[in-house]
Amino acid sequence: MNRSLTLRIVTAILLSTLALSVVATILVANSFWRDIERQQTQSLDMYIAERAHRANDMFQEIRQAHLTAQTALDRRLVALSDARVEAEFDRLFPVNDDGTRRSIDALFDGYTDEHGNFHHGVGAFMGSLQPLDINRKRLLLAAYNVVDQGGGMLEGRVQNLYLFTPYNELVISAASREDQLMFYRREAPPDFDLTQSSFTQLVTPESNPDGAFLCDELSQIAFIQNREALTTGCFTPVRRNGEHLGAFGTTVPLQVHFREAMTDTLPDGQNLFINGAGDLIAHRDLLDGEITQDVVDALADQLGVDMIHQAIRGSGETEGALVSPDGRWLVGFSRMIGPDWFYVTLLDREALRADAIRETGKILAVAIIGVALQALFLLWYFRRHIVSPLSALTRHFSPDVEKRPDVSCATHLLATRRDEIGALTRTLADQDLRNRQLMTELEDRVEARTRELAKANQAKSEFIANMSHELRTPLNGIYGLAQALESNLEEPELKEQARMIQASGETLTLLLSDILDMSKIEAGKLEMSPTQVKLPQLLNDIHALFSAQAGDKGLEFKLEMDPALPDSGTVDAHRVRQCLSNLLSNAIKFTDSGKIITRASAREVEDGHIIAVAVEDSGIGMDAAVTEKLFAPFQQADASTSTRFGGTGLGLVISRNLARMMGGDIRVDSAPGKGSCFTLEFKLAGKSRRDTVETVAQTPVELAKDPQFAPLHGRSILLVEDNLINREVAKAFLKPLGATVTEAHDGKQGVDAVVDSAFDLVLMDMRMPVMDGLEATRQIRALGNGRSTLPIVALTANATEEDARACRAAGMNSFAAKPLNAPDFFNAMMEALAAPTDG
Repeated sequence: MNRSLTLRIVTAILLSTLALSVVATILVANSFWRDIERQQTQSLDMYIAERAHRANDMFQEIRQAHLTAQTALDRRLVALSDARVEAEFDRLFPVNDDGTRRSIDALFDGYTDEHGNFHHGVGAFMGSLQPLDINRKRLLLAAYNVVDQGGGMLEGRVQNLYLFTPYNELVISAASREDQLMFYRREAPPDFDLTQSSFTQLVTPESNPDGAFLCDELSQIAFIQNREALTTGCFTPVRRNGEHLGAFGTTVPLQVHFREAMTDTLPDGQNLFINGAGDLIAHRDLLDGEITQDVVDALADQLGVDMIHQAIRGSGETEGALVSPDGRWLVGFSRMIGPDWFYVTLLDREALRADAIRETGKILAVAIIGVALQALFLLWYFRRHIVSPLSALTRHFSPDVEKRPDVSCATHLLATRRDEIGALTRTLADQDLRNRQLMTELEDRVEARTRELAKANQAKSEFIANMSHELRTPLNGIYGLAQALESNLEEPELKEQARMIQASGETLTLLLSDILDMSKIEAGKLEMSPTQVKLPQLLNDIHALFSAQAGDKGLEFKLEMDPALPDSGTVDAHRVRQCLSNLLSNAIKFTDSGKIITRASAREVEDGHIIAVAVEDSGIGMDAAVTEKLFAPFQQADASTSTRFGGTGLGLVISRNLARMMGGDIRVDSAPGKGSCFTLEFKLAGKSRRDTVETVAQTPVELAKDPQFAPLHGRSILLVEDNLINREVAKAFLKPLGATVTEAHDGKQGVDAVVDSAFDLVLMDMRMPVMDGLEATRQIRALGNGRSTLPIVALTANATEEDARACRAAGMNSFAAKPLNAPDFFNAMMEALAAPTDG
């Protein structure tokens, strides 16, 4: 006979002697619950009435301001004579070249009237193609006077006060919103049409025959896209003698208003706003963090917003309390005048029921004792008949527990039982077998997916390399031809301008590398390329690059170098230029007047010097809270910085990482209104990582005259390069050497040229169509007959250590990075001639 597990459980429950106590307790708790809910409903009525009154105050204030503005407009329309209108209108609102009328700069920027009062922040845009009669001119001129005088009434609470007409005309007061004024002052195109905006339809006689004050509907998307700039527009139609003249409008910021309303709640309560369409537009969980449409929809579903909205609409009341249809919430609501929103408070009825249960504590004490006794009995019973068998099954089928013979034997006995435990044991055994099969299959899939990810990572690396090559190739033309130009110029001023083009091209190369550098830094793959540099000359070059910008702003711009500063040493000059350029650019950007002083000093260490370059400005400065955010990716000093000054927010974080990779750091010392001082530190080592010929000359002509480069003269050189501009740059560099240059446009042509002719040196581009430089080099090395030792110099836009190793592995002797630098280019050729490959 089957001994059912269900029967055992029922038998244990029937042994309980507490059934009557439990029923009595439930009845008492339910009585308390109904009494507490009745009290909470009364409290909720008073709370929602008080909160709704506070929420409506702002809209009532705006409504009253609009009524005051209408009264002032009526008086002004009567007071303005035709002569005054004709005299003032064209002066204040002249016709622009694009056919629009816009207010003169004095109304935007501010002016002082004859009474000594300063007016500012008022503008106008009139894009109508219809002729302006005297009445419309009078209306717009009167509107200017009204918004100019009345704009201050709502300052701080709203963003603007304006009047717009059905003829695409607008007069606005927005002293606190320069972006809005600038739009109508400069940016609004001639065909900009206000009449196509949704709010213009709200105030027409057809849509609003009573001329009532109302607000535009606030959508969820507006809140999701820009919570910090959440606004709505409220409007009052302007009608005179039965004619619709337009409407007064005001933009209302709601973020602070919503935050206060959402966070000040009743115990166990939640506040929210629901718009007229039943959309959730504000809740405490939507105030912070990343908010998306999915987040809003999920929260609305969780709260049952659609059901609550339908219940409120169905009640026919504008204020009151009700129970949600699903019985979950006690709902208090009040309709807000103007925007047609509902301010809603939800009280969790389960929480109220919990309060009722707490009130029955004394009655429950006896029941708890009985339940405890019952629990002891059930514990013994279930432990013997259910828990122990299930524990044995757990030990047997757990993947983390070693299979023991005694446990396996117990499990085998459980499988012979004729109840639910036996059936469960047999089912688990079958499932365990299937799981093992699935695990094997899953491991195979994981291995395949791992291979796919490895391929994807390789594709990403190739993309970064391609981007670097495509960006640097045109810059090579700018940078290289500027060097060649400098060589051919005699006038000092022109030579200096050509040198400045070189410096600008190099800086642009570094700026274009910012995003690639950030990716490499995050992946831990960025490498330094130290070379021998003339430190004073490097600092002078960087500083001179920004002299013109500082001069344009009238700033004192000086470079002071400590006499103890070492003359030369080994460091990654490109990265030093990148870091210091970023600091100087920022200093000029954030300094409107005063000075920018750059001071360079050094302290000696065991194997070189620590160089400190301090950039001190008299700009806007920052407080401690702002400086903490400076070195985070994509961060600006505050929300207005990117709007006013631009920038990606990557420069400083990249610069600090580079400084640390060069054995230093970037420090900042700043105070609001007192300027900032950014200090770049890096290590200048005593030796270069690779031997290079240190030269003073910088141009190809000057280098060609240097005896050190005499072995380069008169050589027969094969130039393998697919880009025409890059070939011209290389030929310009080689011209002073008197070299005979043969050109090939891809790797295959280069191999064919080596087969057909003898050359002293090959200049090989890395990336070319048909055949790349690495494969061409391998084929040349495989030709034999002296080609295995032919000197080959790689020309590459990807000047990383990984690329250098690839060049060496393919059989190249040296490499020069694009954009080509004359000293590095000449040194690379010397290195190739001095150390040919042995095959």
